[in-house]
Amino acid sequence: MFQASKDRLFTARPDLKDDDLSLSFIGGEMLALGVHFGFWTLILILIESGLFTFLLKIPLVLPKNRIPPKNLQEIDDDVEAEESRVK
Repeated sequence: MFQASKDRLFTARPDLKDDDLSLSFIGGEMLALGVHFGFWTLILILIESGLFTFLLKIPLVLPKNRIPPKNLQEIDDDVEAEESRVK
């Protein structure tokens, strides 16, 4: 289908005859792919180097996200009763 349409187009406009993979046709796509490759490679290197570890501390800065430490010395009465029963 595509080739038949392309042949008709080139018959009507002979000045358009060019290879499908010429740089004038796909230059923008190649540039976009290269820029994306470079950008995301840089981001991956930064992530792997640990540059963004400071983002892990952001939730701890907010007071509502702080969890109070558990006091492990306080034992419930039922736990003490079970402990004395088992001994």
